[in-house]
Amino acid sequence: MLIVAVAGLPLSAGAQGNATNSPYSRYAYGMLSDHSIAGGHAMGGIGYGLQVPGQINTLNPASYAAVDSLTFLFDLGVDFKMSRMKENGVKQKDYNGNIKNVNLLFPIGKQFAFSAGFMPVSAVGYEYGESDGSKQYSGSGGLLHAYGGLAYNYKNFSVGANVGYLFGSIEHHAYSPIRDNAYTDTITIRPHDLIYTFGVQQKVSLNEKQFLILGAAYSPKINTTAKGTETRWNGGENTKNKSISDYEWAQSIGLGASFQTQNKWLFGADVQWENWKNAKFGGVANMLNDRWRYGAGLEYTPEFRSRSFFKRTKYRMGGYYTNSYITTDKGVKYDEVGVSAGLALPVHNRSTLHLSFDYVNVLPSMAGKLSENYFKFTLNYTFNETWFYKLRIQ
Repeated sequence: MLIVAVAGLPLSAGAQGNATNSPYSRYAYGMLSDHSIAGGHAMGGIGYGLQVPGQINTLNPASYAAVDSLTFLFDLGVDFKMSRMKENGVKQKDYNGNIKNVNLLFPIGKQFAFSAGFMPVSAVGYEYGESDGSKQYSGSGGLLHAYGGLAYNYKNFSVGANVGYLFGSIEHHAYSPIRDNAYTDTITIRPHDLIYTFGVQQKVSLNEKQFLILGAAYSPKINTTAKGTETRWNGGENTKNKSISDYEWAQSIGLGASFQTQNKWLFGADVQWENWKNAKFGGVANMLNDRWRYGAGLEYTPEFRSRSFFKRTKYRMGGYYTNSYITTDKGVKYDEVGVSAGLALPVHNRSTLHLSFDYVNVLPSMAGKLSENYFKFTLNYTFNETWFYKLRIQ
């Protein structure tokens, strides 16, 4: 077993089968997931100002209204990650894979559109121990988000809303193997709550071939019904059974803009703020940090209507920065910096295969503490078909 310290503690082989192996996922709700999909993911994870008819963009529900009135969209995404962790010269590799999203989108008349699906919200997966062997830690699980969304478009202005169901289970374990005082602590958190996202987008035509999209989305803070349970087993006897309540999910605000030249160039940028500092976790206030995320990216299509496969392919790249919403018990925070690139390959009819490649550095706030870097490959297939066309019989 490889032992490495995280935030002053050593790290061992992570739990297999989880979406993460990061010891940083021991804290709060774990590692928060990225909700950008398809094209936006390869462009630095942006989406608040994106409005692309052939793609589903869950970051801003107002974007659903851009779907063509005859189109049905279905998007399935998976990702694979290879991570490397290092602390005080000790290194470790881990591999993970997970379903990233399952979404559908279709029009309701000429001005309304409906979307539904589910995506991971957070992931927990770790296993490490104290360097002196006095205590070992492990955790698993995560949270999911199932949603339904509706959007309305009037001329060049659109509004939308998602109503989602937050659910899942997170378990944290601490084990002390010391003979005279051996014990196991387990904390389990299970939320079951409705969460909401409201979005707006405005399209501004600059000329016949160029336009600007401005977008914003807001999610209010949720006082969850989550109940945590803390138990302790000592020598086969349950010596502690404590209920923990008062969990909150942070409010967030996202702003974005994109500039597009018709079927050629697309540039976009986002900023997101999550107010975790004012969200209680297990009844404790000021335990978490406000989280900021900045992203930007571009897309280029050589010739949209060309017969050449490579000229119809979309080429994407981007980057992002975010800070950690958690602080470890050793006072360590981290910054996350990533770059991305991708392709949108035209396949059968109007359907598209999206390939995204990410390289991410997780940088601790204190020298010598746990650092991570990982390479992630994401595959999205967007099924795009005309399902609502009415045949005329003569």
